[in-house]
Parts: sequence; C-alpha cells; structure tokens
Amino acid sequence: MKKISKFISVILALVLTLSVFALNVSAAVVVPEIKIEPNRAAAHIGDVITVSVTAPANSKLCSLNFDLIYDESDFEFIEAVAHNVFELEALNPTLSNHAIRYVGVASDYIGNEAVTFFTAKFRVLDNCRDMYVVVNEAHVIDASGKQVNVTMDANILSNPVVIHQAENENVIVAPTCLETGFKTYNCPCGKFVEEVTPAKGHTYVGGACVDCGAGAPAEITTVYIQEPSATTIRSEDGIILHAIVQGNMTGKTLSWSASDDKCFDIDISGNDITIISKKKGTTTFTVSIYDADGQVVSRASIEMESKAGFFDRIGGFFRKLFGTNVIYTN
Repeated sequence: MKKISKFISVILALVLTLSVFALNVSAAVVVPEIKIEPNRAAAHIGDVITVSVTAPANSKLCSLNFDLIYDESDFEFIEAVAHNVFELEALNPTLSNHAIRYVGVASDYIGNEAVTFFTAKFRVLDNCRDMYVVVNEAHVIDASGKQVNVTMDANILSNPVVIHQAENENVIVAPTCLETGFKTYNCPCGKFVEEVTPAKGHTYVGGACVDCGAGAPAEITTVYIQEPSATTIRSEDGIILHAIVQGNMTGKTLSWSASDDKCFDIDISGNDITIISKKKGTTTFTVSIYDADGQVVSRASIEMESKAGFFDRIGGFFRKLFGTNVIYTN
C-alpha cells in the first residue's frame, strides 16, 4: 500500500508541475504593440492624410480585430485598405464611438520585418486633434507554437497621434525624387514642429522621370506561396495553398502544377489550390506566372506530404464518414 500511495503522490506532483508550466506558458503570451503612424506630422484644414497601422517584427501575430478611434468633428473618413498578410472581413466607419472596426482573418505570421497591414485616409477638419488604436482581440503564437486567443478588453496598444496644423512653413531642404527634405513650422496650439518630408518619388512619363530624367525600371511580377500551417496532411484532411502575387498581372497568367497527381485530390480556384490527402507519398506543388509569350516570369514551389498509410486511411474513412475531416485554410 505504501508503494502505491507513494506512486500516486509522484503522479499527482507531476501533473501539478505540468499544469503550472502550462499556465506559465499561457501567461507568457504578450500581444505586441500595434502602432499607428500618420504620413505627415501636420496638415492644413482640408488636406488628406494617410495613417498606417503596423505590427512590429517577430511579433508572432496571427490575426486581430481593432478599432481606429477618431472624432468625426476633426476628421472625415475617406477610405481604408488592408495590406499584405491580412484580409479585410469587416469595415464599419459608422460606429457610435467614431471608429473604423477591422477584423483580420486568414493571416500569416509577422516575420523579421515590421509589417504595415492597414491604412486609412482622412480629410482634416480641425487642427491639433488625435486618433488612436484600440485592440479588442488578438491571436498570437505562444512559446510552444500554439495559436492562442487573447482578449484585450479594449486596452489601448497605441500611443495617440496628433495631427498639427502647419502655419508659417519654412522649407529648409526641399525633397527630391530620392532624398528626404526638412521643414519647420508653427502650430496654433503653440508647438514648434520640425518635420522630415518624404522623398517625392519618380514621376514617369514616356519611360523617364519628368523631374530628374531617370529611366523607368522594368516591371517585375513575382509570386510566392503563403507558408501553410502544416506540410504533412493526414488521410481525408486537406489544406488550401495560397499563391501571393506582387506586381502587375496584365497580360500574364497564373498556373498551378503538381509533380504527382496520385497522393492528393486537387481543386484549383484562381490563386488557390485545395489538396486532400488520398495516398501516402510526397508531392511538390508549383505555382508559375507566364507572360503573353508563355515564358516563365516567376515561380515558387512547396513539398507536401500525404500521411495516408493503411491505418491512416481507416481513420480518414471514419473522419470523412462522420464529417470530422478538416480542410485547413492556411
């Protein structure tokens, strides 16, 4: 009896230790600071400004929903666009708290560089007014690589930004196509503002820049495959592979191909390919962009494994029978 009691005590202690460890892992999950940045520090009344919402590098951010808060008496909302890894699911500029509500879905993880995933344009109606971001909910990756839902209870994760009104501007250095400029001005609120003005960028007409004469670069179109959540798929489960295109697709076509059509059932729809595991083995899926002459412009590949051995197929049969098989979206 003593040995059995001692054994049970050891097991209970181990379970308690693992529970505490799991709690510590969850507690370590931190939602990264979401930053809001205007494209200019000051604007005259009537000017249009663009504000960007950015996630820092290595933030392990999957998706989130947030409100961009502003006062309708100070800013007139014009439009908003989602960028890069996020897709726009909901956008409501008419909430009672004067917020643009945004829900990010089907997103990728933030990598080694900061990513601007949302921009909005406003017309300035008054000076020295601020706006800020409230994050309502976020999905992040914890230390073990597991996706965790974090409810923020409307904690503000962004310092408010103030758009000053520029008066008595003094241009110190004018911006060029490639170099930034510098100017100073006073604001009616009493603040003396020093601002770095962005480079103008080239304006190409007839293949050359009208300001500096630089030749227009050759147009580049590239494609890559969004990193999937898994590269090994069990029998009757599937995943949707997304092809992300950067650049102009005018006169070009996108095409998917597979090194083996026996391991997976395949369904192609636009830039996406849905694959469902059927037979054990590996298949390389390739997405290519062709120009009007049939020449390859860009190409990307990924190897996927179908885990469909004898016992896997039996399990897959019953999962499909009871509707518990899964097709992952990323």
